[in-house]
Amino acid sequence: MMKNVVFLLILLLFSCCSLKTERKVSEEITMARNDVDIKMVVLHHVNLIGIFTIVDVSCEEFERVFCDSMKKDTIVEPNEISLLKTYIDNLKRIDSLSINSIDTRCKLYLISPSDTTEYCVDSGGIYSDGVYYEISNELYDYIEKLEE
Repeated sequence: MMKNVVFLLILLLFSCCSLKTERKVSEEITMARNDVDIKMVVLHHVNLIGIFTIVDVSCEEFERVFCDSMKKDTIVEPNEISLLKTYIDNLKRIDSLSINSIDTRCKLYLISPSDTTEYCVDSGGIYSDGVYYEISNELYDYIEKLEE
């Protein structure tokens, strides 16, 4: 009995340490992203709420599943890129433990000379590099306007 309690305490300690490390790495990734010079934003998207699927569409499967109905937009205008970057920089994080999956309806690619960052979007959240965010009304509306 005592061995089980000690084992559980040690397991709990390691779990807490790994979550703290994961958050710190995610914060460093986000801070590094803020300094990147974005040259182009590519959006692959379908209607955020008007398309229903039997199962959630993963980020990796999005282009394959929606290849026939997906729209593609490329943004190179600096003011539009700046606006999108502001929306993304101001996203609020969501505890990843509360998310089961993401049902991807849009992918954003922020392209700089040295890197491409991918964001997967559904009607309520965004996922990128192991971090979940709550979608802002501004970003949601921006993506929905592309559908018109």
